Amino acid sequence: MISGKDIRFLTENEYNINRLNKLLNRLKIDYKIKMQGKNYIITFKKNELDLQGINFLDNVDMMKAVVRGAFLGSGSLTEPNSRYHLEIRLREEKRKR
Repeated sequence: MISGKDIRFLTENEYNINRLNKLLNRLKIDYKIKMQGKNYIITFKKNELDLQGINFLDNVDMMKAVVRGAFLGSGSLTEPNSRYHLEIRLREEKRKR
């Protein structure tokens, strides 16, 4: 979730939070991790993550990473009647005018 100046990632899955921890360390981004009930919450400043100027469509590995991240953040996978169903729900960021 992006709110104001911070980005918050919430998950119950310890594996996911460890992966994000490693990624943020590699990018040298300062962050905080806390527990709230069964949830891990990792928070970092929005201005630390500069994605401007990166064209994700030029690089297949970047496109895969974006889809993986979207799935981990808000996706689900079901198998009704032996047919797979993938769903990723995204909210539109409201822009100030």
